[in-house]
Amino acid sequence: HPTPNHPLKRVMLGLPKEWRRRRQEIFSGYASAQLRAVREEVTQPSIATAFELRRLSEPRGYAAPIMTSAVSSIGVSYLARCIFIARCGHVASSLKNRLVGLAVGPIYFGAMAVASGWYHYGEVLEQVMLPATEDSAMAARLRQVGRPLAPPATLALIEAVEKKF
Repeated sequence: HPTPNHPLKRVMLGLPKEWRRRRQEIFSGYASAQLRAVREEVTQPSIATAFELRRLSEPRGYAAPIMTSAVSSIGVSYLARCIFIARCGHVASSLKNRLVGLAVGPIYFGAMAVASGWYHYGEVLEQVMLPATEDSAMAARLRQVGRPLAPPATLALIEAVEKKF
């Protein structure tokens, strides 16, 4: 029987490898601080290179998780309606049943879009913030903004890169 932190349990639940760290980044305020810094730089470029600007602003980093969340939320809203039909005796075409779907779908979309969107965009951000070869002003700025709010695992990554440069 797998223990709570056993790798087999993560596979059985379908959780990505870095999910715990990404979740901590969302709840610590690190994600929102980083996104604000990126938005400021993308709207009024001052220190980022052309490659960094292109990488941070291209939709590949965030569009797929948001679309998946939107499509999935439609299915979850219909599932909620079906459950209320079966368990609570709702009539399928009633306003009451449609309101149940309307209450469940957007909440699910919001939660999944934030979680999966940050999970994927966080990878893009780390590629810019934690460069493998040479440091840049934008990478240093992102590390500076994120350092005070970074959870321990993310802070360790930031410190490792700073020691390297």
